[in-house]
Amino acid sequence: MTPYEHFFRDINSSFGVAKRDFATLLKYVSTNPDPFLQTFSANELLSCKDRLLPLLARLKSGEPLDYILGVKDFYGLKLKVNRDVLIPRQETELLMHEIIQKCQGREINNIFDICCGSGAMGLSLKKNFPKANVSLSDISEKALAVAKENAKINDLDVTFCQGDLLKPLVGKKADLIVCNPPYISIDEYDEVESSVKNFEPAIALVAEDNGLALYKRMAEMLPEVCHSKTFVAFEIGYKQKRPLEKIFLKHPFSNLEFKTDLSGLDRFFFLEIE
Repeated sequence: MTPYEHFFRDINSSFGVAKRDFATLLKYVSTNPDPFLQTFSANELLSCKDRLLPLLARLKSGEPLDYILGVKDFYGLKLKVNRDVLIPRQETELLMHEIIQKCQGREINNIFDICCGSGAMGLSLKKNFPKANVSLSDISEKALAVAKENAKINDLDVTFCQGDLLKPLVGKKADLIVCNPPYISIDEYDEVESSVKNFEPAIALVAEDNGLALYKRMAEMLPEVCHSKTFVAFEIGYKQKRPLEKIFLKHPFSNLEFKTDLSGLDRFFFLEIE
C-alpha cells in the first residue's frame, strides 16, 4: 500500500467523502505539482493535513466542491464561483452550444445576458462572438461583482448593469438575448437537494407564480429591447413547457421551440421577435 493509500484510509475514515473529491482537495492544498498522488511521500502528505482537514469538513457538511475550490470550468472559461452566485451547470453548457449553433450566420452585434449570475453565459458568448457588444445584468450587486471578476480573469470586455431584468437596458436593442432566471416554485424549493438549498443563493433559484413570474415579466418587457428577428433563449424548468407556450404564444413572439437536456427533460426554450 502506497503512502497515499494509507493517508486516504486514515484521514477519510472521519469524513467518508468520495475518493475522487478527496484527491481533488488534496491536490488543491498541495504545493507538489506532480498530479500523481501515488508518488507523494508520507512527509509530503502529512504537510498537507492541516490545510486539508477543514476543507474535508466543509465537503462533509454538504458544501459543493466547486464552492470550496472557488472555481468552475465552463465552456472553455475559468469562472470564479462563491455563494453569491449559482454554480454553472452542465445543462447550461448544453444551452450555450445550442445558442451558438443556432446563431451561426446571424448578424449578432448586441447581446444581453439577463440574470447573469457568475457571467457564465454572457462571457461565453463574448468569447464566441468577440465583435459583439455584450451587456450583462443582474439584480444582485454581489453577483455582478463576481461576474466582473470573471470578465477580468478571462480578459473579456463586456458591459455590466445592475437592475431588475431588462429595465437597465431599456433604450437599447439586442440581436440575441439569453436568460437563465429563477424558475423553481416555492413548493418545489422544499424538495431540492440540501447542497443546493443550504448553500446556493435562493434569490437566483426561486420565483413566485409556480416559478413563472419572471418569464411573464420578460414577455412584457422584451418588445422594448428587441427588433425584428431578435433571437431569445431561456433555460426553463422541466415542467414549464405548457405554461410557457401560453405566455409566449402571442404577438410579437414567433418560432417557439423547446429542446430537451441530456436526461430528455424540457430544459431550453427559444423564440424570435416578429
